[in-house]
Amino acid sequence: MGELLLAGVLALLAAGSATASEPELPPIPEKSAAELFKDVPAPWRDYLIQARGAERIADPLQRCLAYPDLPGNQWPKGHVEAHCKDHQVVAMLMADAQRRLQEGKLAELDAYIAGAMVRHAKATESSEEIHYFFQQFLSETADAFTADWLRAVPDSAYALTARALYYSGAAERVRGTKFSSETPREDLRRMTQLYDLATPLFRKAIASKPDFLPAWNGMLSAAFRDSRAELEAEAFAAANAIDPGCQDLVDIRMQSLQPRWGGSYEAMLAYAEQLKPLLGKRPLLAREIAEPYADRGSWLITSEEMTSEAADVLNVALRIGSNDDALHNAANVAFNAKDGSADEWKALAYLLQEARFRDGGLWANVNIARMLVRRDPALAVKYATRAVANDPEDAAARYYLAASNYNAKRFEEAEKNYLLAAKDKDRRQASLRELVTMWMFAAGLEPRIGSAKAKPYLDQLIREYPEDGRARIYRIQSEGALTRRVSNELIQDFEKRMDPKDPVQVRFQKQFAEVIKNGIKPSPASKTK
Repeated sequence: MGELLLAGVLALLAAGSATASEPELPPIPEKSAAELFKDVPAPWRDYLIQARGAERIADPLQRCLAYPDLPGNQWPKGHVEAHCKDHQVVAMLMADAQRRLQEGKLAELDAYIAGAMVRHAKATESSEEIHYFFQQFLSETADAFTADWLRAVPDSAYALTARALYYSGAAERVRGTKFSSETPREDLRRMTQLYDLATPLFRKAIASKPDFLPAWNGMLSAAFRDSRAELEAEAFAAANAIDPGCQDLVDIRMQSLQPRWGGSYEAMLAYAEQLKPLLGKRPLLAREIAEPYADRGSWLITSEEMTSEAADVLNVALRIGSNDDALHNAANVAFNAKDGSADEWKALAYLLQEARFRDGGLWANVNIARMLVRRDPALAVKYATRAVANDPEDAAARYYLAASNYNAKRFEEAEKNYLLAAKDKDRRQASLRELVTMWMFAAGLEPRIGSAKAKPYLDQLIREYPEDGRARIYRIQSEGALTRRVSNELIQDFEKRMDPKDPVQVRFQKQFAEVIKNGIKPSPASKTK
């Protein structure tokens, strides 16, 4: 078996062919936003350039305010500012309320709730803090505290409402999200029993404080979910008379009018028209005015109708208001439309707009990182980190965190996450490949050191994926860097497995043939074998 003594030529090839042998994850130099997105079509190019600038602002509210609005929007004046501020509202945590109860400081708790109600009642810049506080009691973790609170002050409208909301949350969990026809009868009966426990408590709270919106809104939600039409009408009329622009009330009412709950899009649209005169003082309501279109789009997605029809109706919703769910769903359609209307840049813009206001969750964060991993690895690291926080066991999240760290030249972090991603069979081959190329080419190590660091991963790649032609390229390059020699057997092994459809492998074969043609001679050692 012969060897080729490649000396400096192969060393140069090994050290200089990182982008030639693995174009998926080339190291990316720092570039301006205009350079990064120069090939992105309008209007998304300008949007992404502005979004990238806003992403560099650390303060969450200022970042949100600096973000570009979606092109073509017709959002009312003050809508974005109200939306940004709404997501920055921080209500007292249930744990802090519980501590006040334990310390006998119920007066402090009452004062906080009364203050939140005053902030809610402001003519402009009304705060939904009171509702965010009481929504915590829908949780199954609220049982013990709400029971203790009610025992301590059995006539308190606040404690009565909190306990009623706990029962309502339990009823929602029993009911589930399926249609009534698909829900076991015993679950429906149990739901009604739990609402039967909640309703008298809401009634007692309202008797004590007739204008206490959290109690009226809670009763409205219970009534429509359990098909109690008279109670629903009563609760909505009372709450609407107190504050027709209450965001929590409008959200519940729009849900109750959805077709899946026995309503209709005509009813939702009629209610939306009633809300429009309130936009001057409550511009945030544009989110809810968009809800009939947002719900229709959601329904089409649920029915797996990923078409231009779904895209069009969601686009209508997004022209009206920055509806968070519509942004998420519109991105889903733009990524996955099955009728040729898919547009990944539009999808990325929608996901970034959602992230302007809220964390879009695992799927959204993975896809933002995926789209930015080559162009803006530092920003991709941010969203991949969020994705890992959403689900530390998710292989895609780990993979894109590794890949973005690779491109951001944070190689130790990349290695750690590649190894976690490689536990997943669907991510293993790519992760091993990129560990090899990272240490051999991208990390700036001397070729022999880089090849030695990559060798365990290269050995695994070849052992587990014997038909991987690129792995054979890396073995040739590694052998040349470590020994200054490459056996003919390795060259023949690569040529036998070379994929003629892979331009990287074809290019390497041509480069290597040119190197040999230009003066590489068999080494003396090869003549003796």
